[in-house]
Amino acid sequence: MAQQPAIFDIGHPAPDRERTSGGLLLAGFAGGPVAWSLQLLAGAAISGAVCIGGDGARLGTSEAGWAPFVIVAVNVAAIVIGLASLMISYRGFSRTGRGEPGSAGGVMEAGEGRTRFLSIWAIWTSILFILAILFNAIAFFWTSLCGL
Repeated sequence: MAQQPAIFDIGHPAPDRERTSGGLLLAGFAGGPVAWSLQLLAGAAISGAVCIGGDGARLGTSEAGWAPFVIVAVNVAAIVIGLASLMISYRGFSRTGRGEPGSAGGVMEAGEGRTRFLSIWAIWTSILFILAILFNAIAFFWTSLCGL
């Protein structure tokens, strides 16, 4: 069998896959959506525990005084998890880069390789869900807990 010319040697689809782990890549992708989901679920659970009935009746302040502190803690935890997800994603992106100083192909090869491509999308996913978490946090504090 004849040897194939060099033009057909396209390389591995993930040339820098050993520089980061699949678990870190998954954590970068899933951290933001999981934090946002937990923020929504915790907010709904706390509102359900504090607000009794469909008319927005509330528990007494002595009974529900814990709710604002828990809401703040949940929102802070969600933001921290989202930021950690962003940092993990960026670390994976920077570790899988093959750009050398002075090379002109840095912009063109920014997404080269499956691992680097997934790291780029994990960064954007993290940014999107950090914004969603921040908007939800604003909504929690803008309105009253029972929606009145």
